[in-house]
Amino acid sequence: MRYVDKKYGGNWEPYIGKWDRQVEKLQGIYERDSAIIVTKDKIRLENEELAEYIEKVQQRVEVVRCLASKMGSQTEDDVRDLANFATAAGSNEPTPAKGGEKTRNGTAPAPTVTTARTGLNIEVNARCQGGTARFQVVNKGVLWPGSSTIFIYDTDTESLVTQRRLRLTSGQSASFKVKKPKTGAAPLALWVKPSWSPREFLYDATIACG
Repeated sequence: MRYVDKKYGGNWEPYIGKWDRQVEKLQGIYERDSAIIVTKDKIRLENEELAEYIEKVQQRVEVVRCLASKMGSQTEDDVRDLANFATAAGSNEPTPAKGGEKTRNGTAPAPTVTTARTGLNIEVNARCQGGTARFQVVNKGVLWPGSSTIFIYDTDTESLVTQRRLRLTSGQSASFKVKKPKTGAAPLALWVKPSWSPREFLYDATIACG
């Protein structure tokens, strides 16, 4: 708590907002097929490693947001942990790798497939680019009261390809991509499962990238 008192005058919103923007910046780098350099050892993170890193940052922010709302005795420790997490990454601002701001594949994307369903105020976009399926989930409502798990399936075999747990603020988005070698030209589908409310299992978006 002293950290937030000292840096932000006891106001948690700017502090948490800073980390929400951090997540959005990381998502943008991930979506552009770019990379970041973290830690003093100059470790390069991209693709799935970067996605896992983003998930860890999101989980940290979720924990701090929850503890901040309760103002529990553990809050200060978690805030310190989050600050240390940033330090371990080299700085509070992820450093894009050189040349990483450009997309590796310059092919034009296929038309976007968009769907939105009742029960969760989201918009899901799916497109193909260079044989890679790209999904984007946008929260069109308020801050999610809890985390959601986003699943991506191979619809031919009905097998799980990948999943990620996250919590989105209002207007925030999250990106996912699956490269062709993993599934060939099989149709892929995305489904969002919130933790705070039951939701029918029905794909939010499907796409096949040849």
